[in-house]
Amino acid sequence: MSNQKSNIISQIWKLHLKLKSKNEDIDTKYILLTLFFLKHLSDKFGNKSRSKYTIPNTALFSFIYKKIKSDNAIQLLNDAITDLEQANPKKLENISYYLFFSDSILIDFKVVLKSYLDFDLEDEVEVLDIYTSLLVKFSEEDSTNEGDFYTPIEVSKLLAALVQTDEKPKYIYDPCCGTASSLIHAMNGNQKVHLFGHEINKEISALSFITFILHQAKFTLSNSDSLNTPFNEQEQLKEFDSIIACPPLTKKHWNVIKDDPYGRFHRGIPKESKSHFAFISHIVEALNEKGKAAIIVPNGVLFREGVELKIRTALIEENLIEAVIGLPSNLFFYRNIAAAIIVINKNKTHKNILFIDASKDYQAKPGRNILRTKDIEKILTTYQNFETIEEYSYQADDTDLYYSGYDFTVTEYTLYHDPYTVLETDNIDYLEQNIDTFEKEIITIQSKLKEITKKLLSNQ
Repeated sequence: MSNQKSNIISQIWKLHLKLKSKNEDIDTKYILLTLFFLKHLSDKFGNKSRSKYTIPNTALFSFIYKKIKSDNAIQLLNDAITDLEQANPKKLENISYYLFFSDSILIDFKVVLKSYLDFDLEDEVEVLDIYTSLLVKFSEEDSTNEGDFYTPIEVSKLLAALVQTDEKPKYIYDPCCGTASSLIHAMNGNQKVHLFGHEINKEISALSFITFILHQAKFTLSNSDSLNTPFNEQEQLKEFDSIIACPPLTKKHWNVIKDDPYGRFHRGIPKESKSHFAFISHIVEALNEKGKAAIIVPNGVLFREGVELKIRTALIEENLIEAVIGLPSNLFFYRNIAAAIIVINKNKTHKNILFIDASKDYQAKPGRNILRTKDIEKILTTYQNFETIEEYSYQADDTDLYYSGYDFTVTEYTLYHDPYTVLETDNIDYLEQNIDTFEKEIITIQSKLKEITKKLLSNQ
């Protein structure tokens, strides 16, 4: 990273710490990153006759700084944003909704803007690097319930790779898009693809908006609850080619929809305290007939019984689940939680499910564990080859799934199956005579192991 980029990041971070020291409740990431974005638009496109965006004089950073006072800061900034939208009604549509400064923000904007004046934010590549680095820093520091707003880069890359097919997607969706980083990775440089994102938190949805604009993406963003207000076309659920999702890992509650107009919960209605299968049900129904999805879930989703078992069983019977991938613990910012990825494929050409135990492959770093490039490549190669590797992956068929009680705990398959084991022929008669007893004993052992696993992961 260049000295200039490092200096800008350092200066903005000092501002963040200074503002937080005076008011811990203030959302500095929203304020500082929004101002960063406005400064970039001003530096890159201001005072130019031909450019992608028209920047009115009132939205020039130098004008705002010159005019700003303690009693007019909020109004001046909001007017600048409104003028930007009016000057760019299509390219910056809804910017005045997402980038809005509330009167409750009590900071000295003159001091903050002065710190930004010397920043050269014209170079788009540098601006993207700085913006991403700041998102990571804010995520690393954030220990609140909003810590899920940014999916680690390596996890986003894995999700994006898992939903790739030979056909280029037209529509990609994330029902819990956070800052939209995963959608950008799924876009894979294809400027023609249309990205759709839901983000329920207003301030985080503003950062999604900035991310989309900086990456010059074609997008539709909704600041709403994806389960209650899904994207639709002519009163039908909108369908997508690819869906990636990391529903908040610690969010357990959802507003139960008993009479869903889109019929998303016909396999079963998850309990109010179990939101993750509500998201899974929503995602499955929002895929088109050839669509693929990769969904991050806490491990409890893999084995819980009741209505969740009923939904898992239905998804197996409909041959929609292609893979379950166990991830290392502590991958997420301030979320020391064991998680997995469920891969849904509506264009599946076989009936087996591949279980991959990637939980041991990572690099431990201060704060959290990291998936290295070789770890991601190992997962993807195993998935693409759909192969069984001793103590790493297992291709489960209907019989395996039945005897496991439709439990998706990854190690239930990878640790107890050895395709290279050959029975000694001397005891074949004895085995045949006692096969019923052995099967009962196996089921009993599996049941005990399941109970042990549940106890160990009951807090997940």
